[in-house]
Amino acid sequence: MACKRTTTSRAAAHEAARLHAAGDAIGWVNCLHAAAALSPRSATHAAELGRGYEAVGQLETAVTHFTRAAQLRPAWHRAYFQLGHAYGRLQRLEPARQNFQLALRIAPADTETHRLLAVTHSMSGQPSRAAEQLEAALALAPDAVEVRFELGVAQQQTGALHEATRTYNLLLARRPTHMQAHANRGTTLRDLGRHSEAADAYATSLRLAPAFAAVYNNLALTLSNDLRRPAEALSLLAAGAALAPSWSDWGVNLGFALQRLRRHEEAAAAFARGARAATSNPNPNPNRDRNPSPSPSPSPSPSPNPNP
Repeated sequence: MACKRTTTSRAAAHEAARLHAAGDAIGWVNCLHAAAALSPRSATHAAELGRGYEAVGQLETAVTHFTRAAQLRPAWHRAYFQLGHAYGRLQRLEPARQNFQLALRIAPADTETHRLLAVTHSMSGQPSRAAEQLEAALALAPDAVEVRFELGVAQQQTGALHEATRTYNLLLARRPTHMQAHANRGTTLRDLGRHSEAADAYATSLRLAPAFAAVYNNLALTLSNDLRRPAEALSLLAAGAALAPSWSDWGVNLGFALQRLRRHEEAAAAFARGARAATSNPNPNPNRDRNPSPSPSPSPSPSPNPNP
C-alpha cells in the first residue's frame, strides 16, 4: 500500500515501523522511501531503506542504499556491515569481505562482523583463515554461541576433527538445544570412527528438530553401514524421504539397508527408484544442510559420509 502522507521524516519512519509490525512489507518500503526523501542527508534513513529492500529480496537495490548510507556517514560501521551482508547474499564474496573488513576497522570488537567475515572466508574455500577469524572473535566474546558453531564448521572443513568435536562440546555445554551443533558433532564423531556416539548425537538433533531431513539420512547410514543395524534405518529413511522426496539418495540408501536384511527384491526396487530420481534431479544428494542464523549465506553443515 502507499505510505500515508506525512510532512516529516520522523513521522514517515514511525508509519514505516507500524506497517512493518503489521506485516505490510510494501507499505513499509514505501514509507521508508518517504522518510529518506524527506531527509536525503540521513544515513539512518538510507540504511533503513536498504534494509527494507533486502527484506523483500531486492538485493541490488539494497546495496545501492547501503552504499549511500556509507557515503553519508563514512565512520558508521553498521553501514559497511549491512553492505557486506547484502553482498554475501548475492554471493559476491570479495565485496562482502571488503565491507566486513571496513566495518571491523571502525568497530574491531563487533563479534557478529567477525563471524560473517569468517563465513565469507569459508565460502571462498579458505577455512583455515575462517578459523583464525573466529578464534579472534571468541577471544572477544567467549560465550558467542554462533561464533563457536562456525568455528566448528571451519575446523571440520580443514579436517581438524578432534578440535571440531571439542568446539561442539564446549558449545553444547553452553546451549544444549543447538540442534545443528548436535548434527555436526555426529558427523565429526562418525568420521572419527566413534559410531555409537555419532548415532546418539544425530538422534539428539532429531529430537530437537524432527524436520531436519539430512540428519535422518546421516543417522540411517550410521545405523545401517557402521553399526550393522539396518532394520532401524528403514523408518528413518522413510521419514527423511517424506521431508525431501526429490533426493535420490533415499532410494539408494534404502536399497543398501534392504540388501543387508536379505530383502533382495525390495532392494532392487529401491535402487531402481533411486536411479530414476537421479535421472530427473541433477543435484540429488542431501549433502549440505543450512544454519538459519543470519549470515551472508546460511552456513553449511558438512556432508554425510558416502555409501559403501
